[in-house]
Formats: sequence, C-alpha cells, structure tokens
Amino acid sequence: MRFKVSLYILGIAVFVLALLAGGCGGGSTTGSSLSSQPQIIVTVSPGSVSLPEGQKQQFTATVSGTTNTAVTWSSSSGTISTSGLFTAPTVSASTIVTVVATSEADTTKSASAAVTVTTPASSLSTLKVMQMNVQHGYGTDNVHDTSRQTSWPANLGADIFSMNEVTYGDSGSGACTNGVCDCTNSTYLKDVENQTGKTWHCLFMRDYPTKGEGNMILSSIEPTSTATHQYPSTSHSGANTTMNAIEMTLSVNSKNICYFATHLDWLSESNRELQVNDLLSWMGSSGFGSCNAKLLLGDMNSPDYRREMGDIRNVGYTDVWHSYYASGKCTAYPDNPVAQETRTRRSRLDMIYYKNITSGTLGVNACQIPDTRVPPAAIETIGTSDDDGTRPSDHNFYMVTFGSM
Repeated sequence: MRFKVSLYILGIAVFVLALLAGGCGGGSTTGSSLSSQPQIIVTVSPGSVSLPEGQKQQFTATVSGTTNTAVTWSSSSGTISTSGLFTAPTVSASTIVTVVATSEADTTKSASAAVTVTTPASSLSTLKVMQMNVQHGYGTDNVHDTSRQTSWPANLGADIFSMNEVTYGDSGSGACTNGVCDCTNSTYLKDVENQTGKTWHCLFMRDYPTKGEGNMILSSIEPTSTATHQYPSTSHSGANTTMNAIEMTLSVNSKNICYFATHLDWLSESNRELQVNDLLSWMGSSGFGSCNAKLLLGDMNSPDYRREMGDIRNVGYTDVWHSYYASGKCTAYPDNPVAQETRTRRSRLDMIYYKNITSGTLGVNACQIPDTRVPPAAIETIGTSDDDGTRPSDHNFYMVTFGSM
C-alpha cells in the first residue's frame, strides 16, 4: 500500500516539474542576462618622489571606468591643493608622507603616492642676500609689476632679500597689529614662489599708517624667530613720521644669522642719526644675544661718508661695498662702474653691513650691483645721462654672497 502511495506522489512531482518547464518557455539560457559593469581604476603620477621640506610637487590622477574623472586629494602630512599641488611639511628627520587621490564617482576607489620628505641640507656653501627698494612696485616706465622685481633675486639665486617701499596692497592687505601685517597673500610672496618653485617666508611692517608703505623680508629659509621695531616719531616736512626696522633669525649650518632690514628718513640727516642710534641700541639688545652674525640691509638714504653711516661702522659693522670694491670682489656695469660710490640711485644709498659676533661666521665672497636696464630709455635716469634704460625700480638692486658659516 505504501509503495502505491509513493508512486502516486512521484507522478504528481513529475507532472508539476513538466508544467514549470513549459511555463519557462521551454528554452535554455546560454549566458548571463546581466551585463558586466566596468571597474573604476584610479592611478596617481608620480607614484613616488623625494622632496626637501617646504618644496612643492604637482601630482596628477587618472580615473578610468567612469565618465566622472574627478578626484579628491588628501595627504597624511603637509598640504595639497584641490588640483594636486603638494607642499612638503617641515620635518626633523626624513619622513614618508602619503598622498591619496580618491574617486568622486566611487569613494571606495583610490590610489596613493609615497613622498619621502627630507630635511634641508645640513650645510650651505654660501648665503646670498639682496637689498631692494621697490618704489611701490613701479618701474622707471611707470608700470606696476612686482613679478619683474622679484625675478632678479629669483634668477640670481638669493636665499633671502629685503624690500623697502612695499605698499600695503602689495603686502597682501592682511590684518595688522601694531603695524605688523599678515603678508601670506602678498603679490611679492606669490611671485617669488612661482618663479623659484620654493616655499618662502615673509615679514612685513608698515612705516606709519598714514603712508601705508613699509619694509618686507622674504626668505627661502624658514626663520626660527622674527622681531620688529618702531623708531621714535620724528618731524618730517611738518608732519610726524614713524619708520621701522624688522628682523628674521635664520639657522644656517647650526649658526644663528640675524638679518635686519630698515629704511631711514630721506630728508633729514638729524632724523637719520636719531634712527641709527635707536636701531643700533635695539640690535645690540639681549633679545639678539644668540646671534653668531648680524646683517643689516636697507635704503639708508645716505652715502657712506655721512656721519650717521659712520656711526654704524664705528660699532663694528662692515660696509661690504666700501670694504671690498677695490679688492675685485664687487661687480657692476660699464655705465655705473665699480667705485666707492657705485650708484644704487643718484649715489650709493642702499647698504649691506655685516658683523661677526662669533669669529669667522661670515666672509664676503662677492658683491654685485646688477644691470637691470632694458630698452627703451627710462623716464628717469639714475645718476648720469648715459645710465639710462627701463628699470624694475628707481633704485638699482644690490646683492652680496657670503661664505664661511
């Protein structure tokens, strides 16, 4: 009896299966009915790179498998822009940083690159410094062009340079505290970074609020400290004026190089003498007790034979051009030949001084007043009628290369 029931159930099962097969159309499938989706793949170039701290590297990302090829950039340290421009961080030892590009179409898809960030070279064979009065960014053709001015320290390889008569606008129009203004958006800073591919550091202080110009230092070496100083108010053309000096301390070959920049009064010798005495007192203060050498650069508005310039030399500072022009270490150009008063304007008004606190820290390798003229003839000549040509400023620029350290 149980055998017959089992056969009956088996027959029903076969019948149901036959119906199901017929309901499916009676055909067979030879492949999948789902089309395969393309896989999103992200690649980053370059895949690895070695970079000194503070330097920049452009990365690019390629995305395949989707029409949305946008990526989001990130890095484990340092900074990276939305376009993939990476800036290496400051490091105390060689460090590996990871740069990542993540697909915006599928955030689970990404690619990375390894950046070995190295510390600065343990030594510099030279330190190149430059003094520039930039005349509010205008050349002698009355054209405002800050990049034309910064191209000179960039092309000559300056490590640090100072500028006088920088306008508040060209400084970046940043927030100011006691005349010291944020200069991270300065056109000068952006220009020299674009021209050199390096990260630069800036310090800016306005001379006095009513005039709106001031002194700026730009350094490719990250300063260990900065300082600013405002001179006593003086009477100038019937108005009270307040000018300033600024300072960056650099660690070069484990030596502290204290770099001072200033701009002195342009009409009154008595005002300049007051400012020089105040400046020397500040530079000699205990706040700069760790300096192995001190540099002083600026538009002094006075030739070297005036009393106030003698005051600087009398406390142990060496006027580089005055001391080395006759030795063959200094160069200029035929229409402005090397002499004691080789012109930076109508005479030698722009000065670079140095003083070794620790013997042998700095030595002079070379000094140069480059020929920045280009045709046609300038609206304003410097010194003599044969010394014409369009300049990036109404001052010649002045560079000194130091060795030793």
